[in-house]
Amino acid sequence: MIRKWLTNMIDSLSPLAALAVGLTMVMIGGGIVWFGGAVAKSGFDDLKAERRAGGTGAASLKIEKAAYFFVEVDQDVYQLGVVLKIFNADPQVRTINDITLENVHDAWSLVARGSWYIQRIQVVADRAGPLEDSYITAGAPAYFRRLLPFKITMTRNGGDTPIVILRGRWSINMPNGSVQATAPFYSVYPSAIALSDWNGLAKPSAAIDIESLRYSEVPERPVRDAPKALIMLYNRDRSATIDNPYVAQTSSAKSAAGVLLWADIPQGVDIDDQWEVMGSTYAEVWSDPERRALYNSVVSPDADGRPQAFGFFAGRESVMAGPVAHPLSAATTRPADIIELYPSST
Repeated sequence: MIRKWLTNMIDSLSPLAALAVGLTMVMIGGGIVWFGGAVAKSGFDDLKAERRAGGTGAASLKIEKAAYFFVEVDQDVYQLGVVLKIFNADPQVRTINDITLENVHDAWSLVARGSWYIQRIQVVADRAGPLEDSYITAGAPAYFRRLLPFKITMTRNGGDTPIVILRGRWSINMPNGSVQATAPFYSVYPSAIALSDWNGLAKPSAAIDIESLRYSEVPERPVRDAPKALIMLYNRDRSATIDNPYVAQTSSAKSAAGVLLWADIPQGVDIDDQWEVMGSTYAEVWSDPERRALYNSVVSPDADGRPQAFGFFAGRESVMAGPVAHPLSAATTRPADIIELYPSST
């Protein structure tokens, strides 16, 4: 009777749980030593079979974030690599055969943040292959890396590597099926890395800590040729930033009272509500007594009490100044170049 009850109970357990229960029963001793050993062996055999099969049932895997790297595979030729952090919400081990990007032509972008001369962008054959570490334990995250079918021929003049934004869905392929998921957060390592460094990524001894990289939410692509609003913004939080590569920004001005900056915002792109619109020209801001006082609390007036400019977009100085009575000068910023690749690209 007891053995029948134990058998029914064991049948309802996962392989890992059956293995643990069986070993515990062996340690108890007495009349259930043999049966406990059988349970442990059964659980171990089931666990091995489950690992070979990649888990059973519908998998509950999600991508938490993606880190991208420009890997130099030849002189001035860089292949895009990704390290995905995947969380296994299942109560069982999963085996992942490979991870592929669905529709490689689907709306991806390159945003300049340094000076690179891009000569060629290729979508090459996607040579999917076995992953180094194919297991992901139950209720835990794991890192998976692979080179993607994108090669870019470019020469570095200075600065960081471009920002790359991929919006396609990832297919997490297992022996018994696949799961489609998107990466909500991304990071792009600021320097190109050698192939040898790439091969050591996501390992305990790696020089680059994947978790310590700065991650941002994947931005939606604005409507093509959407009109933009050029406005001055204020935020009481002096550490506040606008973390969207589609929003061009000048250098900011900061004080204990907050932060000011100019932003060129495409229609349809939202920014945090904590940002307040000051105006569309320096003249407009300074003509309002309250806004001028707020402005002067961040940017001190000159010796004659006249407000001073803090930044311009290159080539738009007169538009941003508006009708002011004194000449203005300030640092200029050139908006980043953005290369958009659409589904029709080849």
